Amino acid sequence: APDSFSDEFPSFSSPQLLDSLKAPQRQKEHYFTAQKEGNRFQIPTLERLKDPIFRGRMLHIFAHHELISLELMAYGLLKFPHASRGFRRGLVQTILDEQRHFKAYVGRIQDLGVEFGQEPMSDFFWRCVASAQTEHDLNTRLGLVFEQANLDFTRHYAPQLRQIGDEKTASILDLIYQDEIKHVKHSLHWFRTWKPPHCSEWTHFIDLLKPPLSPGRAKGNIFTVAGRRAVGFDEEFIHSLKVWGGSVGRPPVVWWPNFNVEEEVSGRVDHPKKGKMGQLANQALGPLLGWLSHRGDVIACSHLPSQKFQEHLHQFKGYNPEWITSLEAIKNRKLGGFSPWGWSGRADAQFDPYRSQLIPSSSTMKATFQNQEILSKIWAYQRKSNLIQSLKKTLREKSKNKEDPVDWIGLLD
Repeated sequence: APDSFSDEFPSFSSPQLLDSLKAPQRQKEHYFTAQKEGNRFQIPTLERLKDPIFRGRMLHIFAHHELISLELMAYGLLKFPHASRGFRRGLVQTILDEQRHFKAYVGRIQDLGVEFGQEPMSDFFWRCVASAQTEHDLNTRLGLVFEQANLDFTRHYAPQLRQIGDEKTASILDLIYQDEIKHVKHSLHWFRTWKPPHCSEWTHFIDLLKPPLSPGRAKGNIFTVAGRRAVGFDEEFIHSLKVWGGSVGRPPVVWWPNFNVEEEVSGRVDHPKKGKMGQLANQALGPLLGWLSHRGDVIACSHLPSQKFQEHLHQFKGYNPEWITSLEAIKNRKLGGFSPWGWSGRADAQFDPYRSQLIPSSSTMKATFQNQEILSKIWAYQRKSNLIQSLKKTLREKSKNKEDPVDWIGLLD
């Protein structure tokens, strides 16, 4: 790297040209490649980490994350030449740090018997970040999502590596952790600078993330509260991120609390009193679906459950689902299925606009509710009464036969 930098004449690259780039320019052996079936990297466990080659493969992933991050920061300098000078200077300093991290990882994986480039390299970061249309978007996606998650990953693996005697790699992770605090602090500063004044940090953060990004991508295997406090996140943001439980990959099942479904199919739900009671029931009982949901599922409630409820759910189940107040929030997301409290015409109509977003393997019911009155107990009672009256009429004719001693009408009464 040069000894000094100047931002007197920032690049004025064509945004259209930059948007057309599908990948950074690299040596051929470092191109993005998909993982092959049968060669997928297994989840690191303490036992697996004892294998030097396995550790080298894991650090290969970490090294590539550093490389693609610095490439995206350089891309941001080109794409947003009019961004604040302070923001651009911060990106340059972070690039220098990321280069050091990358070199440290590459040197270590070579010590462990692995060459950089021999493992698959995902384009996920590039797909998520390079499409950013403003410096605010890029800063949020890269700094407050991927860089923030590295606070957790470094804190998670450093103690495990020490436990198996790999102090050298653990020390590298310790160094990167301290640098990541500075990097995320820089991103948080500019996030707050560009945030609308009357919007909470957490709400604005959620609003800026578009699929496949979600708050779940901003945290790792563990959750370091201390690291985030060192960055300067407020307590509401830290708590909200900690208990957020939406999907980070698996298309979620969407739960919908229509606890008045029996009134609905009976045809009585349109009565003002019944409609109000149904709304109150859904509001009061909707959070209970959290106990039935699975990790990564989405629950649509008219009112979000309290933070205390979500804390208890997270504590006892080990996760908290994603809570939304409108089905509009699932628009354009891949979905694993629909799960209302009970299927009805209204439930079917609520989900119908999103049916095209279902993955092929979903087993969601697609029913026809043109004759939903047959589900009503009132309908069944009326049909039973009509049937009995018809039978009585027929049997009266039959009872005129003197040779038949059975009191058929009496049996029906």
